[in-house]
Amino acid sequence: MNKNFFSVVFLLVLVFGLSAMMQVNTGGPAVGYATSCGSTSTCAATVQNNIKIIHGSAALVSGTPSTVTISGISPAFTSTTSYHCTATEQGSAITTPVTISSYVSGSSFTITGGATDSDVVSYICAGT
Repeated sequence: MNKNFFSVVFLLVLVFGLSAMMQVNTGGPAVGYATSCGSTSTCAATVQNNIKIIHGSAALVSGTPSTVTISGISPAFTSTTSYHCTATEQGSAITTPVTISSYVSGSSFTITGGATDSDVVSYICAGT
């Protein structure tokens, strides 16, 4: 199986588990905080407040390479470096892994796949 699949499953379990456990007074689901390990092999365990998590799916637009730009994230993440995403292709003949090729802005990012691929990709992003 694709390692991104396991990342997405883990993040979805985390998202829905935390959302179910943490209800705010307004009645909506909320993630109160999350821990960031940073960018080294030893987890820094830094608490981050005001975490936003989004997820969805969209079809790649066939091309060389095939891409789809996810836009309209509102409220937006604070910057292109304040969030990270992972994507998994849902097609039956996965030949080229999909990647997050560009963080365009806090409200938009681009997923890239193989040439002439129009499969649906699922994505999940988390950040501030």
